[in-house]
Amino acid sequence: MLQPRGSLLIATIFLTLAYALLTTYYGLVYSAIQDLVAPNQRGATMAIYFMAMYMCGASFGPLLTGRLSDFLAHRAASLAGSAAVNESFRAIGLQQAMLIIPVLSVALALVLYFGSRLDDCRCARP
Repeated sequence: MLQPRGSLLIATIFLTLAYALLTTYYGLVYSAIQDLVAPNQRGATMAIYFMAMYMCGASFGPLLTGRLSDFLAHRAASLAGSAAVNESFRAIGLQQAMLIIPVLSVALALVLYFGSRLDDCRCARP
């Protein structure tokens, strides 16, 4: 995301690798849910998970990223001393807002990891 202008090839390579890493999430989270939830509750748990994923992530994610992008564009314009927000400031705002995706991905990975550790602790108790 932070590549300078004219670095299309390197940006494409990095974005492709990032997307590949982000899609590994699906197999990990689905198997974690199957591992953590009792067999008779798995269907309902997956339904709740999909509802939350699509209602919160897919519905509100782009909206919140856009709001953050607008905020950061206005911030970049004010830091540059400009009263108007032009396309370059909007590009800066979008670029900075997109950096939240890897941060949230790492946070999700930590939640899944600690969730798997919690299950191990429950199984170890008599």
